[in-house]
Amino acid sequence: MERKNDLELMVLIGSKRFVTDFELLTSLKNENVRLYSEKSLSMIEFRKLNSSSK
Repeated sequence: MERKNDLELMVLIGSKRFVTDFELLTSLKNENVRLYSEKSLSMIEFRKLNSSSK
């Protein structure tokens, strides 16, 4: 079974029961943190590759 991200899970759960604004905002925040972390890691790797090629 493929892993769903927090936001997808909250939407699925929301269709089954009432989801509070707090739960949705927390899920969005967690997803933003994850995306920002991935982007930061990508930039670090890019800089390492770029500096090693010089």
